[in-house]
Amino acid sequence: ASLRNGYYTVSSIDEDVAITVTVKKQVSSISATGLTKTTYVANDSVDLTGLVVTATYADTSTDVIPLKEGTADGYTVSPSKFLGGETEITISYQGQTTTVPVTVEYLVTIDLKGGTLADTSAYESLNNYKNEDGVITFSYLNVEENISLPTDGTGLTRTGYKFTSWSYASGSGSVVTITPETTGNITMKAGWAYAGVTLSTAELKTESEKPYLVVTGEFVEGVTSVALNLVDGTNVVSFDNVTKGMDNTFEAKFDLTKISAQSSLRDRWMTICFSDPDNKDLTEALIVHTNDVEVDPDQKVMVGKYNYLFKSDNSGSQLLDPVLKVYYNDAQYSFKIETTDGAEPSIKFVGQVFDESWYGGEIEISWWFTGSNDPDDKATIGADGSFSVTVDLSKVSPNVIGYAHVKIKDKDGNVVVGATETNLASSACSEPIPVLEDQFVFDGNNKMLNAVTATRSDGMVYYVGNSFWDGILLYARNEAVVFTGATLENVSDKATLVLSGTYGTTLYTTTDAAQAAIATNFKYSVQDHENGWQYTTGGEHELVDATVVVSEAGKFTVQMTLDANSAANSSSKLYLHVQIGVFGAEEASNFTTSTVTPTIGSTVTVGELTYTIATPASLGYTGWEGGLLMIGVTAAATD
Repeated sequence: ASLRNGYYTVSSIDEDVAITVTVKKQVSSISATGLTKTTYVANDSVDLTGLVVTATYADTSTDVIPLKEGTADGYTVSPSKFLGGETEITISYQGQTTTVPVTVEYLVTIDLKGGTLADTSAYESLNNYKNEDGVITFSYLNVEENISLPTDGTGLTRTGYKFTSWSYASGSGSVVTITPETTGNITMKAGWAYAGVTLSTAELKTESEKPYLVVTGEFVEGVTSVALNLVDGTNVVSFDNVTKGMDNTFEAKFDLTKISAQSSLRDRWMTICFSDPDNKDLTEALIVHTNDVEVDPDQKVMVGKYNYLFKSDNSGSQLLDPVLKVYYNDAQYSFKIETTDGAEPSIKFVGQVFDESWYGGEIEISWWFTGSNDPDDKATIGADGSFSVTVDLSKVSPNVIGYAHVKIKDKDGNVVVGATETNLASSACSEPIPVLEDQFVFDGNNKMLNAVTATRSDGMVYYVGNSFWDGILLYARNEAVVFTGATLENVSDKATLVLSGTYGTTLYTTTDAAQAAIATNFKYSVQDHENGWQYTTGGEHELVDATVVVSEAGKFTVQMTLDANSAANSSSKLYLHVQIGVFGAEEASNFTTSTVTPTIGSTVTVGELTYTIATPASLGYTGWEGGLLMIGVTAAATD
């Protein structure tokens, strides 16, 4: 049977049959009345008490419609739970809708995380105020007077802990003051760090052929025990039996075989932290920084086939306050670095492999320089497991960092180490690599921390050492000429970037020779990133000579006019393209703070414009923080 044009058509019936037709009335509109609760707070569920939904049909008849439950034919409500700020709920039935006005206030949650806020009077008179189990909540909507939220730890206390900072739930934003214009829910949590102990020393040692991490310190008054934890992400290894000595001090001895027994923790940098034994929330632990304890961050011990090492992690935001970590790795090989100076300097890795099946095999040390892989430096492993690999320094370009990879083949030619790119481990160095006095940045915040050097007669210095990870690096720079600073000056009524520096008097024995060499090799152009202009002459990146002044033996300045074409304006944002052949850079490239340390904020006013050395971020280029030296131009102040 089928319905067409209001009639049923029945076909292929050969005998009497009963046909039942049910006609469903068409709903033309619905209405909703009687909702008892119309004021809510974010996260509340809608309360339908008292709500009556009535359907009016095409024939003008009406019915009261039930709430849809399960598969029942009833109405639906949206939303069923409020997010905050909603002004109505929507009732739907058979394709028809109606709305009921509601008021939904935003919810503020201040989670003190076990702490106590001394003064809560500012919140106690607010809508829906509660203070339960250290969590303060209240609601707001279109406030008439500003409401100040906590911004620091003032008046906030928690026994055994110190306040660190406030954190905010995703979408909350770090709201400081609720104003009449503020909208949205706000969830903030107090951050705490364990403060039950003060730390004194940290060291790695062996006792009875077992490796230990030993940390000493003192309990604060009232504390008698503490837990020492090694943490890497979700991996946690704890030692809970650190107890007070006779004089309130403690010595925590952590058996490091607890981590070497877990192969998944090999080469994992384990953060060292202390916590309350009864608090398993290690986000509130006291993380050990190298500034907190007396420690030799380059210390390591070898027990059996494993190395146990400290790692001073100064990556990213930890550059000035490194986190002290500990880890282990397999001692598959060891080496020391030998260097010589002279007309043909050398760097050698002289060492030993420990697996006898590798004797008579081959070791390769390859260097990955930014943007290219260079040939391997290879050597045969002796019958006693010894090797000596000489680095081919002729392939090392200056001012480019090289990362060492190692590959070892056994006597049958099988690759046993380094089937995929594997760092040459700095932890395998049998002699400590000296700490650099001049720890230079080579990539963002990464620094060459430890290194030995090989110096060529013309002033080229090759650094081989390590940064904060377990790997060997190689870097060359020409130190015959070294920049010491950069400022802005008015030179002949032109805004000028003036670089100061020193040069080796053994390489350039007269001031005339030094001036000629530096001037011949130093060329530059100035670019305006904001307006796309070239400030020297000719086309884009066309280089011109800088003005070099050697005033006395060993010292020089380089003057670079910033506006040779008088094209600058008050929106210009300048950077330099520089070719410094004498310093090893044979091609022009962006001028960065890895070459010179400028005086940020140095300023000069020439005519109607003021020039200032600035960071890229301060000029609006947040993605350019790789040390680019920039100069902002603004209109000069008028009296």
